[in-house]
Amino acid sequence: MSVGEFLNAQFNCRLISFPKFQTRLLNLNVLYNDLLQVDDNTYADIMKSVAVPDFLIPFLLEIQIGIREGTLEVESNDFEKLLGRSATPISDGLTQIVKGIS
Repeated sequence: MSVGEFLNAQFNCRLISFPKFQTRLLNLNVLYNDLLQVDDNTYADIMKSVAVPDFLIPFLLEIQIGIREGTLEVESNDFEKLLGRSATPISDGLTQIVKGIS
């Protein structure tokens, strides 16, 4: 099983969806193309075209709007409080996973 297959199976994500991290973590040369930037209606149409249920589209659209407007950029120490320790950065956690399956 490749690293990409493992991450997709375990976390329902594709390694290619974060190519900068992939490049750094796996020492792969990832080519970057221009990202497709679309308006909210086009985004909703794309979600419909890949069979996202209609009731989820407004929710996903609001998340995208929040990201674009910076609403979701909230810093807190909630995880540290819950864990009773410092949170592990996602890059460190994924590095540990990759090393564990290599």
